[in-house]
Amino acid sequence: MLQGFAQSDKRFEALQANMDKRFEQVDKRLESLQSSMDKRFEQVDKRLGRVINSLSVP
Repeated sequence: MLQGFAQSDKRFEALQANMDKRFEQVDKRLESLQSSMDKRFEQVDKRLGRVINSLSVP
């Protein structure tokens, strides 16, 4: 019976390590996505600024 618990504990530790790695990967992807979105919003903001400036000049 103790051997069964030891095997379950090892499986749980392996699963936990695997999930930790997956969460790290997801975290990196989210950081990359956030950075990409920030750049896109900066581009859109610049374009809107140019459009607003061109409309406000008589």
